[in-house]
Amino acid sequence: MWCRDQKIPFESTETNVKSNGIVLNKTALEATKMTVTFLLNKLTASQSPEALNRMVHELRILAKTDSDSRACIAEAGALPLLVNILGSDHPNLQVNAVTTILNLSILEANKTRIMEIDGVLNGIIEVLRSGVTWEAKGNAAATIFSLTGVHAHRKRLGRKTRVVKGLLDLAREGPTNTKIDAMVAILNLAADREAVGKLIEGGVVDMVAEVMDSLPEEAVTILEVVVKRGGLAAIAAAHHRNMMKKIGNHIEGW
Repeated sequence: MWCRDQKIPFESTETNVKSNGIVLNKTALEATKMTVTFLLNKLTASQSPEALNRMVHELRILAKTDSDSRACIAEAGALPLLVNILGSDHPNLQVNAVTTILNLSILEANKTRIMEIDGVLNGIIEVLRSGVTWEAKGNAAATIFSLTGVHAHRKRLGRKTRVVKGLLDLAREGPTNTKIDAMVAILNLAADREAVGKLIEGGVVDMVAEVMDSLPEEAVTILEVVVKRGGLAAIAAAHHRNMMKKIGNHIEGW
């Protein structure tokens, strides 16, 4: 009815089609595309942080909805616009921007876009390291975790000192939920042998020792993966005797 009122043509006989066994509503998909275009146009025209925040919040909600919405938002060119907002010192605006990117990253094609579009990954890393709020930092860490779901991206991220240091610093600081966001990302990075060296150089064993009392299960899991991936010699060479004693109390047979 809305399409008819707006004189937007559509074939009602072709409304439902099957794609990979999923019934798609073509009219709904077109409506999503128009909604995205509307929001991005408003985002481009908005001047005040409050107006920007309203538009980005709507994109955040839409990006959480389904894969079609995530594809539409990214294909319409939202990522470069969101990058410009990531550096905002407006707490809610920064959180909404990085969380929108996090939601977009659920779609595998968008993971590649985030890694390849100029400035997006750097923007996420900057929020990880110096975000205005713990929530923004934690959601940046969650985005890194999402990106590491692709092997090639995991290898690339594991080589970046800023990523490793940002995650390790976040795992040491902040509220529990934020620490866990960082630690699950670290755990994924540790699945790559090359990244293990970077993690050890960055002080992953120190971090494990510091959080052992508050998050023992997560800490031990990270340590086990680091050791299994060839980090034991490097750990021994680093002479972390005092920390090893503390860690040994939590690991049977250390």
